Amino acid sequence: QREHLAIGLLESLGLDELQPVIASLRQDFPQLEISLARLDNPTLLEQLSEGRLDAAITFDHAMEGRTGVRYVELVLEQSFFILSRDHPLARREHIAPQDLSGQIICETRAREGDGSDGYLRRLVGLLGIRPTGFLSVDNLASGLAAVETNQAVGLIDERVQLFHPERYRLIPSGTYQSVICASLEGNRNPYIPQLAQRLKAACAKT
Repeated sequence: QREHLAIGLLESLGLDELQPVIASLRQDFPQLEISLARLDNPTLLEQLSEGRLDAAITFDHAMEGRTGVRYVELVLEQSFFILSRDHPLARREHIAPQDLSGQIICETRAREGDGSDGYLRRLVGLLGIRPTGFLSVDNLASGLAAVETNQAVGLIDERVQLFHPERYRLIPSGTYQSVICASLEGNRNPYIPQLAQRLKAACAKT
C-alpha cells in the first residue's frame, strides 16, 4: 500500500535543506510517495486549509489568526528590502530602511480579510518607513517585475534565490522571522513529524 506526503514550499524560500531531507525520507520509507509544490503564500495557505497539502513551509506570520494549525519552527531568516540597481537610491553607498520613505512598497495580495499583507505593513511602521503607498502583487515574479521597472521596493528573505542578483541592491531590514513547517491539527499523517524534525535538524547544521 502506497502512502503519501504532500508538501508545499513558499516560492521565495531557498530552503536548500529540503531536498536532502526528502531524499532521506524516500530512502527510509520506500512505500512513501512525496510531492513537492512551490507556491505563492495565498495558494499555499488555501491548499493547506483544504487538506490538499499535508505540510506547508512558510513564515510564522502567515499563521497569525489561524486556528486548527500546528507548526514547528525551523530557522530564523533576516528580511531584506530589494531595489533595482537602476533605482536612484541604489547609487548611494549606504542605504538604511528609513531611506525608503517616499517609495511605493510591494505587498503580496492576500485572499482573506482586507487583502493586505498585515505583517509587511507592521514591519514598515516598526522601522519608521513612510511609503507613499503599497502595490499589490500576486507572487514573487510579479513583485520582482515591479522592482526591476522601479515601480516599487520589494521585501524578500535572505535565502531567496534570485536568477540575476546583479540586477538588485539589497538593504538589510535588521528584523528576523521564523520559517516554519505547518500542518492541520487534525491531519494524523505520521510522516509530517518526520519531515518537520528532520528539516529542523538539517537547518540547525547550516
